[in-house]
Amino acid sequence: MAVLEIPTTIESSNYDFTVELDSVVYTVSMWYNTRHARWYFSISDIDGNPLRQGLTMVCNWALLLTWIQQSRPDGELVCANPENDDDPDRDTLGTSAVLCYDEGGAFG
Repeated sequence: MAVLEIPTTIESSNYDFTVELDSVVYTVSMWYNTRHARWYFSISDIDGNPLRQGLTMVCNWALLLTWIQQSRPDGELVCANPENDDDPDRDTLGTSAVLCYDEGGAFG
């Protein structure tokens, strides 16, 4: 199974993008909360129906671990940071902390 890098950006602190995971297209909404100094994200189906909302981006942790509905991708999302265990801040998501999808779910 492959590990895919999910494209993220620090150019904006609030953005949406689509991503295909296990042949299903999802919409991901990302936002940075300055007060908490954390990135958050939500996942919707392609029609905009919310599937998971307000998930905190935590480094080196299985981000979909508590998602058990049928609409869940088979694999696992993880924000990998090989340099340290620091959660991504405003300037490190997509640089030193990379959002990845493991099709085999080995991170979980």
